[in-house]
Amino acid sequence: MIYGVTLYKDSRGQMLILPNAKDETGVSVQINKPVILNQPYGALEIGQKIKECFEVCASEPFQASKDFVKVYEIVTGIKSFSQFSKNRLSAMIFLDTEKGYNIMPLQRYPDGSYRPNSEKYPRMSLEINAGSLQIGEAVQNAFEKLGAGLP
Repeated sequence: MIYGVTLYKDSRGQMLILPNAKDETGVSVQINKPVILNQPYGALEIGQKIKECFEVCASEPFQASKDFVKVYEIVTGIKSFSQFSKNRLSAMIFLDTEKGYNIMPLQRYPDGSYRPNSEKYPRMSLEINAGSLQIGEAVQNAFEKLGAGLP
C-alpha cells in the first residue's frame, strides 16, 4: 500500500502536516486531521508527527460529503489556495509499505500550485525501517533546499 502526507511550511516556520486518503475516484484528498507544529520543534518531533499521520492515512479512508471543506481553509481560514500557498513551501512524503519512504519537495508556481521539479529538487528515499529522527531530518533537508523559493 502507498500512503501520502502533505507538508506545508510558512515563512514563520509553522508546519502543517496533512494526511491524505484516496476518494472514490482514486484522487488523493487531504483528511481533516491536521497536525500543526509551531516553532520550536526538531527533526524528531517532525518525524513522529509524520508517522502518526501515516497511521491516520491507513485507518481513516476519505468520506465524501457535500459539506467538504478544504483542510487548509479549516486550519487557516484562507479560502483561496493561491493565497494560502503564497508564503508556504510544500513537500509530499509517501510511504510504500513494501519499499520505504519517498520525500518529494514541491516547487511553487505563479498560479499558486505546487508540482515536483526533479531536476531542481530531487526526491529523497529512506528505507522502510527509517526512524522518526531520520524522517524528520530528511523533511528538514527538503525544506532547506526549497527555502530559496520562499519570499
